[in-house]
Amino acid sequence: MLSISPLLVLAAPNDTALPAVQRALRIVPAEATVQVARLPGAPPTPNRWASASVFNDPRVERLTLGVAEAPLEAQRAAVKQHVADASVRLVALSTPPDRGAIPPLDCSLVQWAAFQLPVSLLVERRVEAVPPLQQLVVPVDFSKHARAALRCAQALAETAQCRPSLMHVIERPQYVALNEMDLLALSDPTIAERQARRRAAALTRTALGVDGDALAFHLAHGDAASEIARFVQEHPVDLLVMATHGLINRSRRPLGHVVEKVLRRVVRSVLLVRTGGPPLVPEAMAALNAVDER
Repeated sequence: MLSISPLLVLAAPNDTALPAVQRALRIVPAEATVQVARLPGAPPTPNRWASASVFNDPRVERLTLGVAEAPLEAQRAAVKQHVADASVRLVALSTPPDRGAIPPLDCSLVQWAAFQLPVSLLVERRVEAVPPLQQLVVPVDFSKHARAALRCAQALAETAQCRPSLMHVIERPQYVALNEMDLLALSDPTIAERQARRRAAALTRTALGVDGDALAFHLAHGDAASEIARFVQEHPVDLLVMATHGLINRSRRPLGHVVEKVLRRVVRSVLLVRTGGPPLVPEAMAALNAVDER
């Protein structure tokens, strides 16, 4: 089960972040709290804070963080302080209502949250009606970060009564291997594909404790970011689940270079699992860490 209470929905001054609120209410437990915080400024037009029924849900708690007269950096500092004080593990946002379909990192608020908040992010794309979660895709490189993303995707899928699927991109190395086995693998893509399928089965068993063939597995060849973006745009993916590669204070590419490129290209809802932050599935992550230590 996801440990995401309170879940913080962050809205820009001229927005309600309605899609993010709708998604949040679908994934949190019945006893959880969804805090909806609108940064200070002009209210949305029309003012849907009053008209949208989801804001009357008893699990919703409205907040205002910062003061209208304060500089933007001071307002954002208030958000970071609240995330720390309230032990927030997941922040949800929506892309802007007035810019159509855009990639997550084309939104300044999402970009700031992705690079500055030390917790996981859920970015819901702007749609008229938020669809139920049916197709969750987890790109994997078979690392411990991929295991964390897969475990979070499985927890979400259990809530939605569906199953996540895996995707892996086989990239050609940028060097010429001199080892005979490496040369053979490079000349025969089926060898790399068989290796990837075995590793995907092992990842599924380790992360979820189920049969290695229980989840659908998609393979592609080429540049990882390009192939992930192409697959997501060409298929009815409801949520893309990706993990960052480390702590937020890494000076270069704190999200991981593939994750950052994907977030600049896809127009889909995304769950960004912060592997260096508080875990969304604490019990499962403790078990996975114990496996690593052994």
